Amino acid sequence: GVYGEASGATTNYGIYGKALLPATNNYGVYGEALNGVFNYGVYAKCATFAPTHWALYCDGRGFIPGGFWTASDSKLKNNISILSPQEAINIIKQFSPKKYEFNTTDYPSFNFPLGEQYGLMADELESILPQFVTDAVHEIYPAVSFKAVNYQALLPLLIQGVKDQQAQIDAQKEQIATLTTALDEIKKILKL
Repeated sequence: GVYGEASGATTNYGIYGKALLPATNNYGVYGEALNGVFNYGVYAKCATFAPTHWALYCDGRGFIPGGFWTASDSKLKNNISILSPQEAINIIKQFSPKKYEFNTTDYPSFNFPLGEQYGLMADELESILPQFVTDAVHEIYPAVSFKAVNYQALLPLLIQGVKDQQAQIDAQKEQIATLTTALDEIKKILKL
């Protein structure tokens, strides 16, 4: 294993890895763990929440072939209640999705994706669901303060909203079937 510790400087790296020369594969840091009770190829921890505190910070795209998992067991939660369909719809109706391109000219150090994107504006979402927005700082020179969105937290609202819409569609189908049957009976009576 490797152990690194650094302190007392403006910027500290406990472990710093860089792979630059032409090769088939370059890994700045590579971790693999096998045959233990608990195996973590890379374990990151940051015990505080602040705009500059992240257990994992990726400057550029991230790829997780095994999926991204979030702790969601009911035993980990308090004050659990049902999200009503109407409550979900009322929140969703306030969203104002946008299409946009990232400002890669003014913020090249972010390594934003190019081309058209779709999403919500954090400063707009904050007025609706402030708990889904956080202040953040991109500390790579020059440091930039901005707002970030927890898009994953929106999923339960969207699921409940779709369920509500489907219930309305099903009720309308039933009503249409009833009206169609009644209309057919009227046509028979009128011999149309």
